[in-house]
Amino acid sequence: MQELICYRQLPLWTHDSIPQAFQRKHNTKAGTWAKLTILKGELNFAMLSESGEIQSEHVFSTTYQPPFIEPQAWHKIVSTSQDIECQLSFYCKPEEYFSKKYQITPTHSEILAAMPHLHDGKALDVGCGSGRNSLFLSQQGFYVDAWDINKNSIQKLNDIIQSEQISNIHPAIRDLNLNPEIHDQYDFICCTVVMMFLDVC
Repeated sequence: MQELICYRQLPLWTHDSIPQAFQRKHNTKAGTWAKLTILKGELNFAMLSESGEIQSEHVFSTTYQPPFIEPQAWHKIVSTSQDIECQLSFYCKPEEYFSKKYQITPTHSEILAAMPHLHDGKALDVGCGSGRNSLFLSQQGFYVDAWDINKNSIQKLNDIIQSEQISNIHPAIRDLNLNPEIHDQYDFICCTVVMMFLDVC
């Protein structure tokens, strides 16, 4: 699971603060792994079938920690010791980190398909929106110029950049209908779901 990244961590739970929803049959979303860390006490845990039948039962503790729970696997917390202290974290693959953490559109499939053929360098993301492709490219070591006409999208991207302390993305408000020239040289230029909105060839 070394390729997974934690994108959200819930507050510490005790015996009285574990939400009821986690004590009933539930699962995680597609692309989301769950990791429960036991800090004190013991926890009884069950893996379930979709119909709710118990498939396996486990007792977890500080010395026998729960494994990662696979996406969409049904499970529940059965019971805990009175002194339980535990914390739940959610993980995802790197290409889904920003979409899950900041609720933006996932990295475009064509960008993911292109990555095996690319090396880090300088990239231009034309029509970057809130940065779904720019953020992924920055993870891969690219220095990214990110252009979009929508100032709200650029502001959201700037907010994410500040929150994550990213230094290799340079967002800019740019209307290609008014200023279509690209003067700099780039190792990779991406333009997804954009060309149909341009008035220029």
